[in-house]
Amino acid sequence: MARAPNLKITSDDVNALVYSYLEDAGFQHTSYALRHEARLDSSPNLNVRIPRGELIKLLHKALLYSEAEAHFRRDGANSNDQCTAPFSILKTHHCSQGGPPSLPSPPEVARNRPELFPPPRPGSPAISSSGEKRKASAKAEARADKRAKTAEASEEIVALRHAPDLSDTRDITAIDWDRTGARIATGSYDGIIRVWTAEGTHLFNLSFHQGAVFAAKWSPCASWLLSASLDGTIVIWNMLTLKPDKIEQLLRVHNGDQHPIKTFLGHEDEVNIMRLSQDRTSLASSSDDRTVRVWDLAAWQAAGVDGLVRAPKGQPDPYQKCVLRGHVREVCSLGWCPNENARQHLLVTTAFDNTSRIWDTRDGSCVRELLTHRDKVYTHSFSSRGRYLATGSADGRVLVYDMASGAVLFEWDCQQGGVFELEWQKTGDQLGVCLENRGVAILDMKRLGLGDYVEPPLPGPKTKVV
Repeated sequence: MARAPNLKITSDDVNALVYSYLEDAGFQHTSYALRHEARLDSSPNLNVRIPRGELIKLLHKALLYSEAEAHFRRDGANSNDQCTAPFSILKTHHCSQGGPPSLPSPPEVARNRPELFPPPRPGSPAISSSGEKRKASAKAEARADKRAKTAEASEEIVALRHAPDLSDTRDITAIDWDRTGARIATGSYDGIIRVWTAEGTHLFNLSFHQGAVFAAKWSPCASWLLSASLDGTIVIWNMLTLKPDKIEQLLRVHNGDQHPIKTFLGHEDEVNIMRLSQDRTSLASSSDDRTVRVWDLAAWQAAGVDGLVRAPKGQPDPYQKCVLRGHVREVCSLGWCPNENARQHLLVTTAFDNTSRIWDTRDGSCVRELLTHRDKVYTHSFSSRGRYLATGSADGRVLVYDMASGAVLFEWDCQQGGVFELEWQKTGDQLGVCLENRGVAILDMKRLGLGDYVEPPLPGPKTKVV
């Protein structure tokens, strides 16, 4: 007698899957309510890492099974190949080959629930008029032309394969070129830093962290590599020794015995990102309050005021230079235009509202709003001299803009998943792309006519880490 399959699905499993979907989709209020009403804080499933899109993947598999079940006939034949009627997870299926309708699906759900059904992307409604059809045809031809150009450019892509086990779905979370452009470092959820050549050859692994690595940055002289992890440690690696995994200095953060020399007050929610301008005179910070604030470090240092003295209650910090408002969702990344450029006062932000913005921090004005992406814009990177700006999005595309005009000069579509991180090589010739599908692509921007070459510096003397 055949053994019955040991299948088990609990309501707690379903709640965890739905919660993960809501978090990935950006429905924060709904996910917050579900987390507390379902008591997920006391559930062991809260600490289980659920891959992105897992709920949709399981629903798709269930739909395939339901389709096979609906077309199976008692004589053992299958009418699936001949059926041309659409199959929906919400509606009863009526096979075009005849026969009784499939088992009734769950009742139809009202489609006016914005927290469950995100608005359609631009261009998604059905085309009705002949004029709209002609426009759609022209757009389709334009997209086909772009795909052809992208196919030609794809020959210049090098993939960095992190895991031989294809079932390993842990994300790659950090990427950084060294100053010479010869090496690239990547960090992953598995706690390992991997170092590669610019041609994609794996050199070695750096293993110490016991948690996910969220930051990996080279020093300006390319002699040191800094990594920060969820385990609460920061490691400085000596990249000049014969043993590349030598730890030069280990720092443990949040030990409770440090006091700030200055506290800047103004944000009304969690602060997520900070970026220091290259001339060290300004500090930009972004928060879940959907604003970016710029702080005048030069004025504060010149005043010599005790950093622990705070502004009177209800008044802005005296060293708050400007507040940048305009994004309607949380800011994902921000960065200063490189110093080699007369536009070094410009600041770029990307956000969950599918837009990127370029700001003039001298007066807080928005110089340009970039509306080309169709989904959350996760990341950006400037070319070495600031002539070009690259942005990466959940829509799977990398777009390269001309900073002078704001025009899109190049588009690359990874075809699967989103783009989590971008890093332009310091010499300006190549662009590293960190992908959701567990890959890293390297685009040869010079061969695409978008190189922004800067002569790499000569190796400097070995400096001691203090």
